[in-house]
Amino acid sequence: KKDIDYDDKTMEVIAIKHNMEVGYALDPQLVKLGASAKEMAIIDENLEDLKGVSVEPFYERSYPYEGTLRNIFGKYSKIPAEQQAEFKAKGYSLNDRVGTSFLEQQYEDLLRGKPAYDVYETFNGEPVGDPKREEGESGKDLVLTVDAEYNKKVDQIMQQAIKMGRGMGSRYLKEGYAVVMNPQTGEILAMSGQKLDPSTGKFTDVAINNVLTSLQIGSTIKGATVAMGLQEGVIRQNEVINDAPITIGGTKKASYVNMGPITDLTALERSSNVYMFNIAMRMAKYPSNGIAGASVDAAAAIMQNYYSQFGLGVTTGVDLPYEAKGVQGTPDRVTLLMDRVIGQYDAFTPLQVAQYISTLANGGYRVQPHFLKEVLASNSIEKGTKKVDYSFKTNYLNRIEVSQDNIDHVREGLHRVVKGERGTAKVIAQTGIDAAAKTGTAQVSVYGDDGIALRDGSGQPVRSLNSNLVGWAPYDNPEMAWAVFLPYMEQETVNSKIGHDLVKAYFNVKDVPWQTKPN
Repeated sequence: KKDIDYDDKTMEVIAIKHNMEVGYALDPQLVKLGASAKEMAIIDENLEDLKGVSVEPFYERSYPYEGTLRNIFGKYSKIPAEQQAEFKAKGYSLNDRVGTSFLEQQYEDLLRGKPAYDVYETFNGEPVGDPKREEGESGKDLVLTVDAEYNKKVDQIMQQAIKMGRGMGSRYLKEGYAVVMNPQTGEILAMSGQKLDPSTGKFTDVAINNVLTSLQIGSTIKGATVAMGLQEGVIRQNEVINDAPITIGGTKKASYVNMGPITDLTALERSSNVYMFNIAMRMAKYPSNGIAGASVDAAAAIMQNYYSQFGLGVTTGVDLPYEAKGVQGTPDRVTLLMDRVIGQYDAFTPLQVAQYISTLANGGYRVQPHFLKEVLASNSIEKGTKKVDYSFKTNYLNRIEVSQDNIDHVREGLHRVVKGERGTAKVIAQTGIDAAAKTGTAQVSVYGDDGIALRDGSGQPVRSLNSNLVGWAPYDNPEMAWAVFLPYMEQETVNSKIGHDLVKAYFNVKDVPWQTKPN
């Protein structure tokens, strides 16, 4: 048997012949994509001798903001083999391109429109005579909630923050995430995920991780914790608790500094852990029932219920085909409950956390986040008549079971994080925009790109911090709420700088430099 070497032109002819032979009866088969003008002219001149052959326009997606939100848009490609029967039943040709992930998949039916097709009369399964052409209709135009220019600025802010953090010694820091949404309507105004390749200095867009990746959120959860404690009656508004180390079962737990006697508002302003620990212990009726027992189980269930009402540990309802639900454990002792109330036990997605802080910002309503703003009639923009077929209506998923008085009290505590003398996010006030916020850090193990936990020379796990920030602005009538995550960021000042820059860019505030040590 002798091998035959064909030149490129002959191989192309063989490939075209093969594609023509494997086609399905009455179902168009793509033979060649990107025919030249000369090739199309030759086919046009010889159509009488090329029965069943036609030249059709073929469309591909273009993305004007290529580096922004690219993986949120999703993929637009050939029908996956495992879905061919499903799409065939819907009237698709096997040559059609379809949305196979995220927004492209979510809104495929709207984007596709109505394809043109030929209708044949058949006899014994064979076409008879010339076909009748049924004209198609282009897909709908979708208007998204995202402000593309603002999203580009958020991408730049996150890139600068990652570089700054690494320059300050956070060598494991490679990525960062930010979600900005309108807390009144749920409109997603910006979503950024930036991942640095240290070897090249280049960033990759990983915005979809805001929906798919769960991270420990640290002290940013404390607004929900105080709201829960007040509503359950285990603390009172402005109750004074002594912030000093607590030892349980040989484990010492404390705040980053001993704060002495403080109220719940000061606990939020200065980010006291001990105040939150007291909420957990009181909910579990510790020490009267010991470290473990039925009271711990009951307290854990109550906590999960409250956090879920804010959107933590449940799906947000975002208009994407799938999203992560977060990771919630089952604490079986008081010390784990104490970890939970300071955000060191469960893990949530940045989008869930943005929904949580939006719930506090708008006064207690969990609103569905969404990318879709409007659906426009086919070609209405090209025709110069913007005809709106559908507008996304604000969808309130639930009202949290916390009194308005308690919600307003917690909001004031988060206001002090920016406006208070010892607030942990005072730098945001430099923008001149009245805002509320909550900083947070969570101690975590460091994992390599292979998903394996790193260990030091003695075999111990390498530990670092997730540095996070949530907030909203303006304080009284919020237009924007945000959640920021910086995995493996050791310097907490950087997340506050991100908040400063997000607010500054959104409200187009001019000439407001960020100061490490504000006046």
